[in-house]
Amino acid sequence: MSNNKNNRWLSIVTIILLLANVVTLFMLWSNRNEQSENAGTAQQMPVQPFEYISKELNLDQSQQEAYKKLRDQHQAVQRLMQDSIRKAKDVFFELLQKPGVSDSLVRVTDKRSTDLIAEMDIITFKHFQQVRGLCNPEQQKRFDAIIKEVLHRMSGPRKGPPPGDMHPPGAGHDGPPPPPPGQ
Repeated sequence: MSNNKNNRWLSIVTIILLLANVVTLFMLWSNRNEQSENAGTAQQMPVQPFEYISKELNLDQSQQEAYKKLRDQHQAVQRLMQDSIRKAKDVFFELLQKPGVSDSLVRVTDKRSTDLIAEMDIITFKHFQQVRGLCNPEQQKRFDAIIKEVLHRMSGPRKGPPPGDMHPPGAGHDGPPPPPPGQ
């Protein structure tokens, strides 16, 4: 009789565990479907900077046409710049294949890509100066209020550690390096 009781309790516990697993799997599966549906709408929802700026500034037809021309010119220049940056970075990382590369050569080679990135930033700055110039005074006030958000949207999600985490301890930071672990 003791065996029967044990088997019965074992059966009940097994059924409860199976039900718990089924419920857990169902919840995981339904949550995954919700996330994939939300991801699909999130990918469709972001508005392109051109549409966002046009709408937020309430640009008229002639302003939109002038802005579109500026945007197309800017994008063409950006594509060329990005290609140049990619090539400069390729040259930079090809140095990994050479033994005994001097620090000065690494710095000079890296400077080429950073100079191109800085140049691209200046081109983008001038582009938005021109866009702002298309606006009337009221639109310029609104432009000034939204430009940071536009630039953040254009840069996309940031990847990697925060900039301060990329430097070795004591390099480029104010103050002494942190003490070694355990001290």
